Amino acid sequence: MKRLTRSRRIFLVMGVMFLIFSVYVLRLFQLQILQNSALASIAARQRTQKLLLQCGRGDIFDRHGISLLDSWEEEVLVVFPALIRGREQEIVADYPWVPYIEGILRKKVRGDRPYILARTNRHESMTGKELPEGIGLLTLKTRYGQGYLAPHVVGYLNKIDNTGVAGIEFFFDEELRAPYYSAVAAVVDGHGRLIPGIGYRHHNNLHNRKPYNVHLTLDSHLQRSVEKVMAATIVKGAVVVMHPFTGDILAMASKPSFAPNNVGDFFLDTKESRKLYAQKPFLNRTVRSFFPGSTFKMVVAAAALESGYYYADFEFNCHGFIQFGRDNIGCTNRHGKINLTEALAVSCNVAFIEIGLQLGSKAIWQQSQEFGFGEKVNLPLQGERSGNLPDSEMNLGILALACIGQGDVSVTPLQVARAYAVVANGGYLVRPRLVDKLTSRKGLTVRSFRPSTREKIIQTTTASKLKMMLHEVVEDGTGEEAASRFFDVAGKTGTAETGDIKDDKEELHYWFAGFIPLANPTYVIVVFIEEGKGVTPAEIFRKITEKIVR
Repeated sequence: MKRLTRSRRIFLVMGVMFLIFSVYVLRLFQLQILQNSALASIAARQRTQKLLLQCGRGDIFDRHGISLLDSWEEEVLVVFPALIRGREQEIVADYPWVPYIEGILRKKVRGDRPYILARTNRHESMTGKELPEGIGLLTLKTRYGQGYLAPHVVGYLNKIDNTGVAGIEFFFDEELRAPYYSAVAAVVDGHGRLIPGIGYRHHNNLHNRKPYNVHLTLDSHLQRSVEKVMAATIVKGAVVVMHPFTGDILAMASKPSFAPNNVGDFFLDTKESRKLYAQKPFLNRTVRSFFPGSTFKMVVAAAALESGYYYADFEFNCHGFIQFGRDNIGCTNRHGKINLTEALAVSCNVAFIEIGLQLGSKAIWQQSQEFGFGEKVNLPLQGERSGNLPDSEMNLGILALACIGQGDVSVTPLQVARAYAVVANGGYLVRPRLVDKLTSRKGLTVRSFRPSTREKIIQTTTASKLKMMLHEVVEDGTGEEAASRFFDVAGKTGTAETGDIKDDKEELHYWFAGFIPLANPTYVIVVFIEEGKGVTPAEIFRKITEKIVR
């Protein structure tokens, strides 16, 4: 009996020891085999102090291969805290010729994260001299240089992980972001001391193809010109320049703007930051919706001509207002007898409301929809709106307001550019295009975004008549300020009531939409002003066309 009890105890002890041994073996297998790579990486990070010199993202180019980022490189002095801690006084005394060396005394060196002491650009005092251990002269690449363009299109990055937050940076984040970076690291021992014989290491993690570069349809020269004109004339607003036949977006700008490198400044808890943020600088007004005002009368004119009932010389009688039921809408003037061409030139409300009432809501709704209103263009940009069209069975009051671009009608500047391109190209609806292609690091095309097929929506004769009618707007109508001494211009002005009151006055929005040259249009230009500097959209249109000529 005692022997049996003893044997059981021995087996129990052996079983427990075997179980403990098995647990240790399994844990060793987990650490050495299953988690080897992850633990090795953690260990490497613990003994490596690293500073990212460039994130390695792909570039964003215009249609000519010119970078819109204006990335630039500069030389910087980088301090590795663990390597200088306790030696600050000694380093400052022994290396007084190093630029801003006293900064390491003013800045308490805490932690192990490397930081930039100074931007040097090859300071003369450093030529041919050796730097102290723990301070390195390195080349840092800044993604957005001072000459960056189209921030609302390009977007910006999250500085913590260098991922895209908005614009092309966001929509093509996966293509632009790749396993490539450039960094410098100091390899240290457990006490934070530089390991002899290893010292600093420059890491380049490359990939054969990625990151990809994104090529846009923008023209950097035109984009820069548009942004300069807007800076001098617009507080809040937008400009879109598009090729009428291909739909290529050549320039796209929104005001107010922002600096991609200093996005965080808008969110600081200061009076100035709150004031800047209140202006909504991140809002891309080229794809937001607003009342179109009289620019929408071009669509009503197209419906009139397409109906076969109206023609360019069709006469109306304007008494200064039009009444239907108990409602009446005033006109800009009492025009008397006036034909359709003249009505468009002087923006007669009476004539266009009469057309709408005669043709009916369904005809106006259908023509508006065919011109692309009421639907998104679907560019790779955040915040795009589809705008709004009233229902096809709208009542007379809503129909009357719709015919003059008010009431329930709202459009984006991009949609207006697309609509006016229909007249410019002879009657075809094109799909706006912003991205041309993606290329590899070696310049090979990996994906192309070709222009979409065009859809015929109005007759060629209708487009030709509308061209001449829009030309009259500039020659003898409300758009005279858009006239150019270089070529014939066609376009339409627009003033939209917003219903918003500021300083006891209703805020108005102003438009000019047109194209140049008249005979063979190459540019459709839409100018929208939410708040200006005393310059009309037609004047801004002319300034942009003058830049194009130069």
